[in-house]
This record gives sequence, structure tokens and C-alpha cells, in this order.
Amino acid sequence: MAKKAMTEDQIVQAEKMREAGMAYRKIGEALGVHFVTVRYNIDARCREQGEGYRSAHKEEKKIANGVYYADHAEELRAYQVNNRAEHHDETIAYQHVYREENKDVLTKKRKKYYAKHKPEYIARNANRRALLAGAMIGATAAQKAEIDEIYRKAKEEPKVRCYLCGDLIKMGDRHVDHIMPLSKGGSHRPSNLAVACASCNMQKHNKLPEEAGILL
Repeated sequence: MAKKAMTEDQIVQAEKMREAGMAYRKIGEALGVHFVTVRYNIDARCREQGEGYRSAHKEEKKIANGVYYADHAEELRAYQVNNRAEHHDETIAYQHVYREENKDVLTKKRKKYYAKHKPEYIARNANRRALLAGAMIGATAAQKAEIDEIYRKAKEEPKVRCYLCGDLIKMGDRHVDHIMPLSKGGSHRPSNLAVACASCNMQKHNKLPEEAGILL
């Protein structure tokens, strides 16, 4: 985590400043980062000690984190929602770039994860199909035709914008989303369907847009 807080240029500058005898705190002030981050990035012994400590206290830290998250669940949830709302554009842009640059790695990870959790996926998909079937009860022929048209546009139209972030979505990266999730009683009707990019849809998951910190 600490390494990501400094660019390669900053690390080079920090190393030069350190060689000139400057204190970590002064280097941090000059580069606009925390002095601990500076030390972590340019002092190999600091990294080794940190990694050694984390390995030795992994279970202890895991328990402590679990207790903290349980005690501050609402506070943390509110922070996450506000943070996502404030940094939504940067988050979406980063996710798009990251997924493009790491497409092969992510595909392998998804396949490995799916193979490990295949029974859970089968059960989840069966549950979703049941929800979808229930949500379709009472739909008119006109509504079904309109639903088909929404899916067709998502698949075939050259220019489609994400209803959540407003960006144009390329082919193969489009999801038809239930604005009010099926799991929360949402209907499978044209008024409850919209096209979203993969990043926004995965971030939203089965939440309402406001719960996920996404602004319509």
C-alpha cells in the first residue's frame, strides 16, 4: 500500500535527498507524502521488518481488524459511501485503465475463483433465475418487447452511455442493470432496467445507487 503512495520519480528524488543527509520527515514534507511512506519506499530494512512483523502477527491482526470492523460497521459504511461519491470519476477511470492493462491476469483469476466456488455460483444463478422469473410475472407483450429492445441496444448499438457514470461503453463491457435490485423486490420491467458499464455495475452490485455511493 505504501509503495503506491509514491511515484517512481518521487522515489528517485527521495533517495537523492536521503543521500544528501536530509531527514525522512523533511523529505516527506518536500514531496508531500508521509515520512513513514518515504522510509518504506527507500529503506529495504524497513520493508523487511514490516513484512516480518505482519507475517508474525497475521492472525492477531486479523482478529483485531474483525473486532474493529464489527464495532465501527456503520461508521465505516458511511465513510465508504461518501468516499465513493466524492471520488467516483477517479475510481471509474482507474478501474477502466487497470482492467485494460491487466485483462489476461484478471481473466485467469476469475476462472480460478469460479472453479473453486462453482457450487456457490450454480446456487446463486439458480436463485437469480427464480427471482427473474418471479419479476416477469404479469409483464405484458409490449413490456417484453421493450425489454428485448433494451438488451438489443446494449449488445448492438455503437454508442451507449453508462446510466451511472455517463461514459460511453465499448462493446463487450456493457451490463443491463436492475436499478432497484431483484433481491430487494425490483421488477424486471423497462422502467427498472438501464445499461451500465462493467465497473459501475460491479461496484453497485445488489445495492441501490445511493447505497453504493454512485450518483445518477
